[in-house]
Amino acid sequence: LDAQVGEMVAAGQALGELDPVDLNDRIEGQRAAVRRLEPLVAAADSRVAETNERNEYAKAQAARYAAEHFGEVSSDRFISLIGDAELDEGNVWETVAAESITGLGTVIWIIDLNRQSLDRVIPGVRAAQLKALFAAAGWSVFEAKYGSRLSAAMANPGGESLRRRIDEMSNPEYQALIRIKDGADLRRRLADVPDLAERENILRSVAEVPDEELNRVVSNLAGHDLPRLLEVLGEADAVEHAPVVVFAYTIKGFGLPLAGDPLN
Repeated sequence: LDAQVGEMVAAGQALGELDPVDLNDRIEGQRAAVRRLEPLVAAADSRVAETNERNEYAKAQAARYAAEHFGEVSSDRFISLIGDAELDEGNVWETVAAESITGLGTVIWIIDLNRQSLDRVIPGVRAAQLKALFAAAGWSVFEAKYGSRLSAAMANPGGESLRRRIDEMSNPEYQALIRIKDGADLRRRLADVPDLAERENILRSVAEVPDEELNRVVSNLAGHDLPRLLEVLGEADAVEHAPVVVFAYTIKGFGLPLAGDPLN
């Protein structure tokens, strides 16, 4: 089609150089090209109509299911819960970047970011890359990273050092840290940094947390903290101009003896 348009523009520019017969032949050629495109345009319109019909059918089915199970349906939101390892699949990113998704403010994806797949612990830099890819595709990106208790510790004197310590530690180190049940040992390992001032600040931030509670505080990620999760979801629900993705940090096997185990 671009080539045909280019020919038409060139024909217009050459108008003064063509005799009437040549000009008529050129116009008829363009008309023939347009006629050849008409079946393709009609087929594309038909496919769009079929897709819209399927989408409406799926929407109606979802609404009926919600009404039967939860009563009156008060929202057109479509929410998907997705494991972080699923984002390794190429067809997911085809959907994320699809032009038809642009401005679709009824979609919320919640990424269960436990940073463990079947064969590896996912590096921390990967999470930053994923967020950047969603943002570049026009999605509104939210993060539910630290729960209420851990956030409170980070708000204590010295808490910025605690935040830096956890933000900067590798995922394998964090997974190992949260599996330490002895509070005194966990406190020592948590503050095991080269900078003496940072070490003192970390210890100060958790000084009021008893040893028996320290593991619960350090492992308090927002994906398991309902008040914090509801807060982030409320912010996500207010977005109407774009699809939304929420990265909810979790621990694989949370609440079980194997929580955070690299072999889980």
